[in-house]
Amino acid sequence: SGGCLWTSDAHKLHLGDRVRFTTTGDLPCEMAAATDYFVDTIPSTTTFTLSASPNGVTIAYEATEAGTHGLIDETNYGLFELDATGSGGDVSFVYFTNMMFSGNSNNNTSGTAIIGNSDGGSNIPIDIHITGIYFNDFAGNCIDSDYSWGWVIAKNVIERCNYGIRFTGGSAGRIINNKIKENVRDAIVLDSANKTGIHNNQLGSGTGVSIGAFTLTTAAGDDCQLDFTAAHNLAVDDMIYVSSSINDADLPCGLASDTNYFIATITDSDSVELSSRVNGSVINVSADTGGAGTWTGKDMTSYAIRIEDGSGYNISGNEFISSYYGDIGILKNSVQSIGITSNTFGTSNSGAFTLGWKFSINKINFTGNTITSTQYDAPYYCGSNGCNYSCTNCVFSMNVGDSELVTSSWASAERIAKTGTTRFNTSGGAIAVVLLAGNFTGDEKIITMETAGNNAVVTCSVLAGGNTLTYDATTDFTILRWDGATWQVIFNTATLSTV
Repeated sequence: SGGCLWTSDAHKLHLGDRVRFTTTGDLPCEMAAATDYFVDTIPSTTTFTLSASPNGVTIAYEATEAGTHGLIDETNYGLFELDATGSGGDVSFVYFTNMMFSGNSNNNTSGTAIIGNSDGGSNIPIDIHITGIYFNDFAGNCIDSDYSWGWVIAKNVIERCNYGIRFTGGSAGRIINNKIKENVRDAIVLDSANKTGIHNNQLGSGTGVSIGAFTLTTAAGDDCQLDFTAAHNLAVDDMIYVSSSINDADLPCGLASDTNYFIATITDSDSVELSSRVNGSVINVSADTGGAGTWTGKDMTSYAIRIEDGSGYNISGNEFISSYYGDIGILKNSVQSIGITSNTFGTSNSGAFTLGWKFSINKINFTGNTITSTQYDAPYYCGSNGCNYSCTNCVFSMNVGDSELVTSSWASAERIAKTGTTRFNTSGGAIAVVLLAGNFTGDEKIITMETAGNNAVVTCSVLAGGNTLTYDATTDFTILRWDGATWQVIFNTATLSTV
């Protein structure tokens, strides 16, 4: 039921590469020889999966067939490949300035516009300067390099590629004053590209990758379950965009077409359950309503900056725009020593969170940033069902605007953010939410009634002096501080009680 996974010797393929097969027998997974396929995922240096179109749905596993299968990489990297072979030494001091690099069907731009060290050899590109270029419409990446040093990427527009910029290995790159947005996946990926600086850019996360067709389980009283026609490759708290050709009123489970939802539960390799927000409650089917049919969607789980590994990154002065999921994602526990300072987050389509990590991390300085808004949770995400992963020797201080607005549309017992400010608007009805244990010793939490009409009740099992805070008037206001085990009440005008 999973994707059709191919294995080989070290293949040196990249996401979006175009390949064809030869065979002495029949190809598995109902694939055909002399037919174009595209690299969809690369789990390791010896495995990969394919799709029938760039950024398409992973081809599902069907059956193993007999024969010897050969792979031909037919990727045209588009424009420039910076590699040195033999005894020629490193490629160095190459300048690209004031041009337009535009992909189109005529020049077969299935790969990357500028790629460095694509063969993974010991000769590497050094001091490559890319300035004043307009990149657009490459099915591969706009800029991609393995083991490069001292690249300067400045004053470019980079859009509508697979990834905007991807650095793997190397050191001391500079990404300055660019506009990087509307790419399919992440704007910038850093994987052990140590001491890279990212300054004064406009950055937006990806526009999404197709996850194929699915149907909906709609039995009354059950949780709303999506059943995919093939393996979905999704994870808890990933975000998907649901699309339908039928009217919103016909969608089951109360789902709305052209709306983002989050994966709450992985029921099996082909099925998931949804919530309306990160760490949210599973959407339940209150009645057996909605039309029957098949819908489609996109995996929107991308970041403006994805940090896969490494240390010494400096991220400052950037404006994060149109981040559908997360602005910055840290995805390995070996990541450390990152400065994130003086950035502005959420100036346009705000994402689910500002900074997220799914492993325990070390030495993050998140200081002096402005957080305009986060759409579903505010402002940090560190593991499903609350914060499961620590941030050791981390500093979160002097950040402006890390707040969330809670209305009566929130489900009962929904979790509020554990940092920043929570503001209640009860003009549309009463609110009942939950505050979980804090993330880090010294964290402060502010809760206030912004617009009154009904009451708002916060339940917390680790609250000093009680387990319930009730807010009735706009004068009700609470400041809490996490001491490592309990939320201590620093100031409070709400009603504190034990229920």
